[in-house]
Amino acid sequence: MSLKEKLIKLRDNNVDNNTDWEKTKKTWLNDLDTIYSSIKSWFSDLEKEKLLTYSEETKTIQEEHIGTYDVNILKIHTEINSIIFEPIGTLLIGAWGRIDFYSNNNPQDKMMLLKTKSQNTDDFVWEIRSKKDRFKGIEFTQKNLENVIEKWLDR
Repeated sequence: MSLKEKLIKLRDNNVDNNTDWEKTKKTWLNDLDTIYSSIKSWFSDLEKEKLLTYSEETKTIQEEHIGTYDVNILKIHTEINSIIFEPIGTLLIGAWGRIDFYSNNNPQDKMMLLKTKSQNTDDFVWEIRSKKDRFKGIEFTQKNLENVIEKWLDR
């Protein structure tokens, strides 16, 4: 078997031809809407008190099988910085979605929201993970997100 034939065989064996890629994309876009809605709901009191504001901008993502599509980047603005939630994609090794988030004052200290399969069930869960320790995650909750943001504001 030639190299080309081996590569074609590997490619064909790794593509699930029964996958509905449009459905995969719609699920991912719905996930983003749900995450952003949760964040805005969690911080609605802070927004009402004018302690933070939101803005969004569009980003184009290109993924194999899904193609090119647009997503929104969510920005939370405070008096001293902005927290940016930037979608990376849905077709990832070991995850079904990734959103990087970081403070514009310290972008090298990125965190990730990863959609993974629960270890106990077949359900999906969102976890906060550090880019420095990708294998250790904590549940994506209001309190855990607040803790990350508080650490960034203390710097």
